[in-house]
Order: sequence, then structure tokens, then C-alpha cells
Amino acid sequence: MNNLVVTKHKTICHILALSLFGLYAFGCESQSPVDKVPEEQIDKIPEGQRDVEALVFYDGNPGVDGCGWLILHDQNFHATVNLDSVFMIDSLKVVLTYSFLESNRFCGWRDSGYREIEILEIEKQ
Repeated sequence: MNNLVVTKHKTICHILALSLFGLYAFGCESQSPVDKVPEEQIDKIPEGQRDVEALVFYDGNPGVDGCGWLILHDQNFHATVNLDSVFMIDSLKVVLTYSFLESNRFCGWRDSGYREIEILEIEKQ
């Protein structure tokens, strides 16, 4: 009877290991929580806004004169309207595609505000 218990235990361990491997292998999605944008829409985005290297930057709590999460690209800061919390890591290097919005975010002591962008695709670099 002792061999039966050991055999059942090994079988359960094998099934559990295979199940976990299956969940890992087939349950993973891309890093980007932003839905993929159709290629024809991406083609309309100017070159300087497609697949660019950028830096996620935290400029302090907006409740105390900070500006929250910003994107630094080409020596310009931009406010984003849809940065997913997965990417809210100060000084995180990312590659993204974005489009400019017609609005600015006014915050802190900055008079002109930051031009707002919508992130279309993003991934960690």
C-alpha cells in the first residue's frame, strides 16, 4: 500500500508540473496592455512618433504641484492620457508609438503645460 501512495503522489506532482507549464507557455500575452492598433492607422502616424525610444518619468504627485507620469522623448516631456500602471516605473526605458492630442496638461508651476499624447503601442526596452 505504501508504493500506491508514492505512485499517486508522483502522478499528482507530474500533472501539477505539466499544468503549470501549460499555463505559463500558453497563457502569456505580449508585454503591452495597450491594444494593438491596426497597421493602416499606424502608417498614418508621422515617423517621429512611431517606434521611438523614450523614458517614463515621474514628476511628483499632481495633488502637491507635481505633474504625475510623463514621457520623455527627443528632449521633450509629454503628458500621457493612457499610460498603463505596468509601465509606471520611474526612468523605465520604453519603445512606443503615440499620437499627439489637441490638449495640454497644466500642472505644477509650468505655465505652458505639457502636450498630451495617446499611447498606441508600448513595450519595455
